[in-house]
Amino acid sequence: MGIDIIGPTNNKSKSENVTIFRRNKYDILANWKKSSIRNEWLQKGRKFPELDFEVQKLTGLEFWFTPYLREPPLGIQLKAPPRYKMARVTISVISILL
Repeated sequence: MGIDIIGPTNNKSKSENVTIFRRNKYDILANWKKSSIRNEWLQKGRKFPELDFEVQKLTGLEFWFTPYLREPPLGIQLKAPPRYKMARVTISVISILL
């Protein structure tokens, strides 16, 4: 559980902050997404015209293996590695931890 705030990824693009909400149970997250407090903060954020406001929902292995860059350097397209490679890395790490 917790919240992470990640600042701008490079100095050339406009400032960009990413906020990650983590909850230990899906129903807690679902209640937060429906809450009036969250909606109030989202409305406050949309009042700033210079903000490119976007809400994304990322789940699964792709979230952990895909670097987050809205504007990749030099036009390089970033994408998640093949699923079998993600599975190999995940299984290797889990087997080491056990």
